Amino acid sequence: MGRKSGDNLGMTYCHNLGGNQVFAYTKRQQIMSDDNCLDASHRNGPVRLVRCHGMGGNQAWLYDEEQKTIKHLNTGSCLQRPAPTDMNTPLLKPCNNSPGQKWVMESDFKWQARNHEER
Repeated sequence: MGRKSGDNLGMTYCHNLGGNQVFAYTKRQQIMSDDNCLDASHRNGPVRLVRCHGMGGNQAWLYDEEQKTIKHLNTGSCLQRPAPTDMNTPLLKPCNNSPGQKWVMESDFKWQARNHEER
């Protein structure tokens, strides 16, 4: 949705063109897009895009592959898709294993080795 650092996270249909719809879940438990990470400072949000600092805290998230939930570690709340009236803004809500709190993290990204021919 073209949101920038400091803006609330937005959610819309997938256009399959990459860009600002590509997020990575890192070993530091960050969910990042470019230099920005999902960040929340309150139990009920909002979830914002904030420049990644690598220190955990408000930017630490735990993805549970079995339950398919994304839990904000500082607050214990779960990321939930927006209600139709919430202007495409994902929410933080108490974890309740509802369908709106199920997320699938998968990647179509393929690492490729390049052959560098010496001349």
